[in-house]
Amino acid sequence: MIVFRVDANGSISAGHVMRCLAIAEEASGRGIDCLFVSADEGALPFVSDRGFRCEVLGTDWRDIEFEIPSFAQMLRSLPDPVVVVDTYQANERYMRRLSTCARMGYLGTKIVPGVDFLINYSLNANRSTYDALVAFKGVKLMVGPTYSPLRRAFSQGPIRVSEQVRSILVTTGNTDPIGVTGAIVGTLEPIAREEGVLLKVVVGPMFDQDWEWFERIVGNSSIEICRDVKDMAALMRSVDLAVSACGTTLYELGACGVPTVGFSLSLEQDSGGEAAALGSQGCIEYAGRAYREKSECVANVGKLVKRLIDDRQRRKGLSLAFHTLVDGHGCERICDELQKIRWL
Repeated sequence: MIVFRVDANGSISAGHVMRCLAIAEEASGRGIDCLFVSADEGALPFVSDRGFRCEVLGTDWRDIEFEIPSFAQMLRSLPDPVVVVDTYQANERYMRRLSTCARMGYLGTKIVPGVDFLINYSLNANRSTYDALVAFKGVKLMVGPTYSPLRRAFSQGPIRVSEQVRSILVTTGNTDPIGVTGAIVGTLEPIAREEGVLLKVVVGPMFDQDWEWFERIVGNSSIEICRDVKDMAALMRSVDLAVSACGTTLYELGACGVPTVGFSLSLEQDSGGEAAALGSQGCIEYAGRAYREKSECVANVGKLVKRLIDDRQRRKGLSLAFHTLVDGHGCERICDELQKIRWL
């Protein structure tokens, strides 16, 4: 059985839940039971919508050690649990104390000792980093973009780069804690009007911000608001270009082959310089850190989008580079590895 310990709220992107759900769907297809555990009810709608069970601990997600006794009691009641912890709050003490009850794994970019296995699909992730640390001796390592946990929908369908850009996706994922969506839309709207392009703007379920920008654009023929999106893969494949926050959504776009302008929405998305590295390797056009230099980043988004509209060859190069890096079969590889060592 796999237990996913993950949260989602206005501060934590639901991308964490979505990537865990992707692994759960692959595991469930192999007959493996899956359970989600969350500090609060933020993750519940996402998990329930996919048909999985979610237990709520009723704790503060910022104080993860407080939940150890109740989570340990839960784990002891389960048959041979393998736990995937996907939260920035994870630490060595948490992992070691729960390791008496389950096989413990961490999904993320932090260095978290005390685990039995690790999944880090960052472009900058390097096995040698972990091999050099005594705490990771004997740990099962799943490192690099080939382990990107994406749903199968993102690995299916044709990859195309259109002759002309007629539609652009704008997304920050399920949340926008710094309110950058409105600023980006305001910058892109004149370009869209001039070029005859439709902006498809995703408004996530956890948006909590000033809605003045939303009221201003209602009825604008250059803008389509996308809410409660059920098939993100289909939406991504319907556009010619994307502007996206870094994180899971960026990798989904890469698997779909959509040329993308990316930016960092939070410090965590910028962890280890991964976003900039994706830019330097020609996988995305990187606009910068919106959480630190919002105005400069938004201005860069406008310039890069205008440039890509006029340069099909560059769009084609971005599409090929990122799709080659992320083939959409990461969940299969993760489940294969865990089954190979007979933990599942």
